Amino acid sequence: MNGDAVVDSDEAMGMQALHLLADKNVPNVKGNVDMTIGKAQALGWPVKLKVVPSGMLEQSLFFPPNTLRTLNDPLFDPAMSSLGLYHPAAFLEKARTMFYALEEEVSYKIPVIFVHGINGSARDFEAVLSNLDRTRFKPWFFHSPSGGDLNQMAQFFFNIFLSGSVIPADENIPIIIVAHRMGGLVVREAINKLDNDHKSKITFYVYPVWGISFCCGRREK
Repeated sequence: MNGDAVVDSDEAMGMQALHLLADKNVPNVKGNVDMTIGKAQALGWPVKLKVVPSGMLEQSLFFPPNTLRTLNDPLFDPAMSSLGLYHPAAFLEKARTMFYALEEEVSYKIPVIFVHGINGSARDFEAVLSNLDRTRFKPWFFHSPSGGDLNQMAQFFFNIFLSGSVIPADENIPIIIVAHRMGGLVVREAINKLDNDHKSKITFYVYPVWGISFCCGRREK
């Protein structure tokens, strides 16, 4: 509060007395506790916690806010992957859009959509990305909770990438999808949601390589 980037003992913004019961809180852990945030108050013990400043994310002119990321972003940390596996709802509180990109939108580049597997993230594709020709291709990521309902995740994928309502479809630009393990199931279910009219206008090629499925489609005139 005083601008020194350290939380001191007299800068606590919330406090709640907890009563642990041996039969109900065996590991001495109590959850679902709400603390009211109010005026600063002093703790009865010395505390000095350094405040790590959060970096400002580059904002896109075309994509939703906070969708431009780097592979070393905390959103792609193993802890977030585990959160998505065991607590999908909590994951979605932190990663609501489920769509992320490494660069600003460039219309002439071909989108390559990466879909991670169970307990995975965009970071799993680092080796593939290092060999991607970024002058011709733009990497996009479907970053979803792998513990979520498969059909629901497929619906999200369909809504974002295939429906044309979020990302406009261009018949002159192919779509390439790289899906790892369970991500391939999500993509397959999403493709199955296309109606017959759309299926007749899109040709898909799927190549399973090293547990990764490569899928590309082109809208035909």
